Amino acid sequence: CSGGGAMGSPSRGGFGGGGGPDLVMRAVQEMPPEMAADPRGFLLRCAVPTSLAIALAGPNGSGLQEVSQFTGTCITIAEGGEPTRILHVEGQLLNVCAAYMLMMTRYIQVEAEAKSGPAEGNGMGAGMGAAMGAGMGACNNMGCGMGAGMGGCSFGGMC
Repeated sequence: CSGGGAMGSPSRGGFGGGGGPDLVMRAVQEMPPEMAADPRGFLLRCAVPTSLAIALAGPNGSGLQEVSQFTGTCITIAEGGEPTRILHVEGQLLNVCAAYMLMMTRYIQVEAEAKSGPAEGNGMGAGMGAAMGAGMGACNNMGCGMGAGMGGCSFGGMC
């Protein structure tokens, strides 16, 4: 966006100064407590290239499951669509924001691998067909679960 909107331009630091993590922390601090605890849930959607969607989901949907379980959100990638698919993240507001940031971190990693080729032994390229067959969704406590058994956690052992 070039206009910046009510909160200011991200390139100018948003809330009047400091970008990146400072901006996120400031937004959380400015949020009324009842918003973070709102039980209605929130939905965030974004487009991801179809060519990266399966790798983003991970083998048998493990990438989605890991973030879903870590954040308590429901995460799906809609089937079909060219040139993009829609990534859905649903849950409580702060959990959705955290899940989105983690998925975008994974997206950047998957994109880098696609450009340079997969690293040996990381498993990202394995099971892509199985991820497609699994429906590319992972939900935790949201009524659309895909099961457990994810293996290792990539969030610093916090899972």
